[in-house]
Amino acid sequence: MFSPVVSKFGGSSLSQGGQFHKVKSIISSGKKRNCIVVSAPGKRFNGDLKVTDLLSEIHRLKESGESYERLLLQIQNRYQEIFCHLNISKDMGREIHKVCKEINNSLDRDFILSRGEYLNALIMAKSLGYILVDAKDIIFFKENGVLDEKRTDQAIHNRLSKEEKVIVPGFYGSNSRGAVKTFARGGSDITGALIAKGIGAALYENWTDVSGVMTADPSIERSAKTIPYLSYKELMRITQEGAQVYHPDAIPPVESRNIALHIKNTNSPKESGTIIKGDDQHGKD
Repeated sequence: MFSPVVSKFGGSSLSQGGQFHKVKSIISSGKKRNCIVVSAPGKRFNGDLKVTDLLSEIHRLKESGESYERLLLQIQNRYQEIFCHLNISKDMGREIHKVCKEINNSLDRDFILSRGEYLNALIMAKSLGYILVDAKDIIFFKENGVLDEKRTDQAIHNRLSKEEKVIVPGFYGSNSRGAVKTFARGGSDITGALIAKGIGAALYENWTDVSGVMTADPSIERSAKTIPYLSYKELMRITQEGAQVYHPDAIPPVESRNIALHIKNTNSPKESGTIIKGDDQHGKD
C-alpha cells in the first residue's frame, strides 16, 4: 500500500548548490519521498541576505522609483550558481532569466516575493526529474484573504494523491482572482502541512538547519539537546513562546489528520530529530 511522505526543505537547506546536493541525497535515500516542498534560498553565511529579503527590497525600491537592478542581478547570479553547480541543462539559465524579467515587469508584491520559491522548485524539479506543480494551482484563498480550506483540500487530493513524484514551491497560493497570494513569512511550513493533510500522508518531514526542537537555542547555549518527542500541543506552546523551528499555523493541518511530523537537520540527516504526534501516541515509534 502506498504511504506518501511529504518532505519540506527550508531556506537554509537550499541556500546554494552544495546544499541542493545534500537535499537530493536525502530525497533519494530510502523512504518514498514523492512530494517535495521547497522554500527560497536562505542565508549562505553570516551577513548574507535571504532571497526573499532581496525580493522584498526590490519591491520597495520599485514602489519608490529607486534603482533595484543590482539586487535583481544578485538574485539571478545566485540561481545561476545553483543550477551550474548541479550541472543541469543550460535551458535552466533561460528560465531563470525569464522569471527575473517577470519580476522586473511586475509591481505586485506577492508575485515578486513568491518567485524565490518558484525558481527553487523549478531547479529542483529539473535536477530530480520530478514534475513541478505550481502552488497557485492547488492552494486557494478566499476574497477576504482567508485560506479556502475546502477548495484547497480537494485540489491537493485530486492533483497530488497519486504515486507521482512532484515538487511544489512553498509560501504561496492564489487569490479569488487567480493572482498569486503569499502566506506570512515561514509559510512554506504551512504549504507542506496542507499537502500532507490533503493527500493523507503517512509522515510530514520538515527539514531545517537544527536537529529538531531543542531545549534551548543551540547558537547561544552549547549544551542544548534535542527533544526526541513532543505532542502537537507541546509544539504549539513552544512555537507561541517564540521558537522559530516551525510555523504555528502549520500545526492544525497535520494535527487534524493525526499525521506524524518529523523535524530533522539537512546537514546531519542521520540524527534522530524530533517526532511530533498526538498525545495518545506520545513517544511511540
